[in-house]
Amino acid sequence: MTRRRSAMRGGFTLLELLVASLLIGILTLALSRAFAFGVLYQGRAEESRQRELARLRFEDKLRGLLEQATVTTDVTDNSSFFLAGTDATGAADRLTFTTSAARLPGALIAAQDTFESQNEHFGAQGGLEEVSLGISPIGQTDQTSGLFLREQRPADGDNTQGGYESVLDPNVTSIQWEFFDGMNWLTDWDTRAMQRRIPAAVRVTYQLQDEDDPHTFVVRLKKSDVTIDNPAGLSSTAGGTGA
Repeated sequence: MTRRRSAMRGGFTLLELLVASLLIGILTLALSRAFAFGVLYQGRAEESRQRELARLRFEDKLRGLLEQATVTTDVTDNSSFFLAGTDATGAADRLTFTTSAARLPGALIAAQDTFESQNEHFGAQGGLEEVSLGISPIGQTDQTSGLFLREQRPADGDNTQGGYESVLDPNVTSIQWEFFDGMNWLTDWDTRAMQRRIPAAVRVTYQLQDEDDPHTFVVRLKKSDVTIDNPAGLSSTAGGTGA
């Protein structure tokens, strides 16, 4: 009886090598795409996080300014006011008010200059500060867009000029202000023509560049005495949007 011995073969055939190479190529491509996607996602997530942080910092700055708004009770005091102008659509596009809680600039505190030099560089300090916010600059500036902040210390009673103007945020393309009088949200407020009281709260709606949806937040004015039980009673004389 003849026995056949099975021959042991070593190595791989050409077909097996081709299949293995193909599988390794597919796996390498998949891993490369996954890595590239992960890097891209991480970059976009970080960019989105930085945008969100910048937006929150902007809101904090704006909130800090609005929270200190105040007017004096002296009806003859023209240097203290809370004014909101309206554009062609009836929306308030500029807000100007006074505050008595302005912080001194850090550079001023650290400066070793003479009083005259400090006054020239930083302006007069103390007393009521005049704050004006709008998307159009009042003076000459190299910046053509954004939310502009004008500050004047002390307030001089002229709400249209004076002080130092800077860009609070260059990415703001539009902004609207609404004011709660204890009953309704209003689109204008003028303490020169009505009771010398500031609104209970300000609702801010703003739009940023490269974003489709606006952002809205509400700021409670700490120095307002307007409440639901003690409204300013302005809804009959100013446009209201409802609570």
